[in-house]
Amino acid sequence: MVAFGDVAFDMDLRALVEAHRRQKARATAVVHPNDHPHDSDLVELDADGRMLALHRKPHPPELVTRNLVTAGVFVLEPSLVAALPPRKLDLVHDVLAGALARGEAILGYETTEYLKDMGTPSRYRRVCDDWARGRIQGARGPRPTVFLDRDGTINHHVGYVSRPEQLELLPGVGSAIAALNRAGAQVVVVTNQPVVARGACDEAGLRAIHARLEHLLGREGAFVDRLYYCPHHPHRGFAGERPEYKIACACRKPGPGLLLRAMEELRVDRGRSWICGDSPCDAEAGLRAGVRPVLVGPSALAEATRRELPWYPDLLHAVTAWLATMPHPRPAATPEAIAC
Repeated sequence: MVAFGDVAFDMDLRALVEAHRRQKARATAVVHPNDHPHDSDLVELDADGRMLALHRKPHPPELVTRNLVTAGVFVLEPSLVAALPPRKLDLVHDVLAGALARGEAILGYETTEYLKDMGTPSRYRRVCDDWARGRIQGARGPRPTVFLDRDGTINHHVGYVSRPEQLELLPGVGSAIAALNRAGAQVVVVTNQPVVARGACDEAGLRAIHARLEHLLGREGAFVDRLYYCPHHPHRGFAGERPEYKIACACRKPGPGLLLRAMEELRVDRGRSWICGDSPCDAEAGLRAGVRPVLVGPSALAEATRRELPWYPDLLHAVTAWLATMPHPRPAATPEAIAC
């Protein structure tokens, strides 16, 4: 196992090694999103977590991919290390990239555990602040989580988004999510995407749309920890629809399936978690999953009033209110301060 000296981390190393052995990987790199993907090495993974590509910094302007970076913690097979030439090598750019080019199995171990680069003065100060507020020590326990709907909450609602260029962030969203990241909250997107069932795009196309979402957030110093989507739709009769997705499923909101799946895979403190969305489906999914529903956006005001639910004009104001519930002392939060 190798860990870079400028990385602060607290994670279950036994689970990391077990995943490495289970996948029979030659090397495993811990990967996660961060708030500075523009100056980080980005990776692409397949559905099993195997590394498909490694994009060295600086990136070409046309690169739009997931915000998924090497975190500075690795597991290497002894035989891989023994075969290295006796000269100075960069672990990522030479060792991992070389093994990937040879077609060897490189695992990307994706985690929401605490891993922070502290290689610059500002990042070091942030790690010190996290330590003082107990975020590092408590990172392996249940964490407050903000679940976010996508269309109408994070990005402009333009009907069914079927191409990456159709997705544009709403004003203030990057600042709001970055504030949640800094506060140590998990940010999890849960979204119904019936465009797949309708045949407007396939799941590969949806992954490209979500890569743009992560790319745009990364440009504003923000990231989401996980994204879960439901590709199903129960109603038939659309031209070009895909019958295999035309089912009544457990994951489509207002069902709680996406949230429950997140709770199985992540450590979620339900009592301190919210779901923010712009429709009654989001509120109902939250209630069924046991988290507090909050509605945002002008179109949700009437429903929030009818059901006596909290309502805010946008995500930035909702996050301001959520931060005020955090247990650690902090300066008073205002939308204007967060946006700075």
